[in-house]
Amino acid sequence: MGIESEIQSLQSIPMFRDVETARLKLIAFTSMRLTVLPGRDLFTQGQVSDSAYIILEGEADVLLQNASGGRVIAQLGKNALVGDMGVILGEPRSATIRAATRLEVMQIPRENFLSLACDMPSIALSVMRELARRVQAGNIRIAELMQQVEQARG
Repeated sequence: MGIESEIQSLQSIPMFRDVETARLKLIAFTSMRLTVLPGRDLFTQGQVSDSAYIILEGEADVLLQNASGGRVIAQLGKNALVGDMGVILGEPRSATIRAATRLEVMQIPRENFLSLACDMPSIALSVMRELARRVQAGNIRIAELMQQVEQARG
C-alpha cells in the first residue's frame, strides 16, 4: 500500500476526515503497516499498550480471556480503531485482538496518537464518541445478560 492510498484510507475514517493532508502524511510516515494472518493475534490481553491500530483491511475478533480460555465479545472490520483505550489510559491491553481474516493494519505509536489527540480537538472528540459508544453497547449487553439470568432463576 503506497502513501497516497494510506492517506485515502485515513480520510475514509470519520475521525480523520477533517485532518489536513500534510498531517495525514505525517501520520502515514510515522506509522508502521502490519499484516496479521488469520488466527494470529494483533495483540493480547495484558500486554503493554504501546500503540493504537487502524484496521485498513480485513476482520478481527475481540476476545476476553479468562480461566477457561477466550470468548469473542465483538468483531471489528475496516476503519476500526483498536488499542486506543490502553493507550489513553496507559494501562495493559484489556482484550485480545485476533485476526478472523487476513488483516492489514496501521500501527500508530502511543506518543503519536496522544499528540494527535491533543493537537486536534476534533480527533479527541471522535475518540471520545467511539469510547462512549462502546460503553453504551456494553451497558446494553449487561442489561440483556442480567435479564437472562433473572428469567433463568425464574
